[in-house]
Amino acid sequence: MLTLFRSNLVRLLSLDEHASDPEHTENILLNKNFALAVSGGADSMCLALLTKLSNIKNAYCLIVDHKLRQNSTIDAEETKRYLESKFGLPTKILTWEHNESIKSNIHQHARKGRYHLLSQFCLEQGLEYLVTAHNYDDQAETIFMRILRGSGIDGICGIPEYNVINQIRVLRPMLSLNRRNIETFLQENSVRWIDDITNEDLRYERAKIRQIFKVIDPYLGSSGILQKRLTLLGENAKRAKDFLDQETKQAIESVVWHSKLGYALLNSTRFSKLHKEIALRILRNLLMRIGGGAFIARLKQLQKLYAQITKWTFVTSVNNPGVKFNKKTLGGCCICDIGDGNLLFMREKELVDNKLIPIRCDEEVLWDKRFIVKLPCVFANQNKFFFVSVMNMDCWRYLKPQIKSYFQMELPCPMRNIPYQEIMLSTPVIYEESGSPLYYVAINQFDHRFYSGI
Repeated sequence: MLTLFRSNLVRLLSLDEHASDPEHTENILLNKNFALAVSGGADSMCLALLTKLSNIKNAYCLIVDHKLRQNSTIDAEETKRYLESKFGLPTKILTWEHNESIKSNIHQHARKGRYHLLSQFCLEQGLEYLVTAHNYDDQAETIFMRILRGSGIDGICGIPEYNVINQIRVLRPMLSLNRRNIETFLQENSVRWIDDITNEDLRYERAKIRQIFKVIDPYLGSSGILQKRLTLLGENAKRAKDFLDQETKQAIESVVWHSKLGYALLNSTRFSKLHKEIALRILRNLLMRIGGGAFIARLKQLQKLYAQITKWTFVTSVNNPGVKFNKKTLGGCCICDIGDGNLLFMREKELVDNKLIPIRCDEEVLWDKRFIVKLPCVFANQNKFFFVSVMNMDCWRYLKPQIKSYFQMELPCPMRNIPYQEIMLSTPVIYEESGSPLYYVAINQFDHRFYSGI
């Protein structure tokens, strides 16, 4: 089990462009900083044990107390003491502060809150990777749940081994380890764990799925056969998804143009000739990227938008070129017609948070999940505080005389009807503590009213 865990972890690190040569196993594991998501259950205690046995020095255990059941705080504190005394791993308890009135989709809300806490801590502490203890059984259960919900190819791929959540790279090296072997391994190493009573609570979907497995398995001839076949289905779906992602990426290059200012243009004529599956994936990609992932559009919404675009394209190409595409909002984006068959996707400016975010000279800030903002080096070593926030009307009035020429220089070809003001009012600006704008991030320009060089 230890050998498989180590090889899985090294393989996942090699997928990361920042990782070292995967052949140098020891260097990879020794030179990376890991956060381990530990609940106190068998799976996560096995993760802690395997990490310790792998001689990984830079590992930090994070426990999230969801406050959803009695004794959750007691269990979290006991797990913390045990991790520190048994494995010598530094451990931190993070508490999920939530609305007591949450009654539906509790696990979904808890998952979102958990990953927010974990990723935020990793960012603050400079931990590069978050490692979770999802296992083989979890994978089969997830795939089965998604089948019951009518998920498409992407959904039945199950839990990814590697993905990025809130800027943190998440690794799941235990997806090939089953629960029975995990518990046996813990017993052999005299490691105790806490059984979560909610795992048997039939009010929760995953607990129901486990009961279904127990009923179905005997009819298939052997224990675990359903999990095995579901996992195989997930692997096949993953292969199909990889192909579709590849086709989508190539198609995007021919029908979409992305601006550095955070908006994009879609050529509706070329778009309407694409296979519907690829077209839907392009729309989802556009909405996620331009909308900053603020709202995830459902498949029905994507299909409706696809139908509107293709119908409009057909009408304008056949007998009525003057028909305008009705402006609409979806997924945190505003979509409008700018002429010549081009649709413009831009951030819905009313949804952009206008709070001031502190920024230091040695850090990067992911602003609105769209722009990576870094303080220009000319501001380093100044005894001042700087903040990043959305552009205001005063900034727009200052830039307005020159902004049209900037847009036209950047565009792939001359365009009419570009909503310059709406686009710019959803871009980031660096302000000094007094509120004076200093630097316009999207166009790489200083505000010379308040900055004249140092």
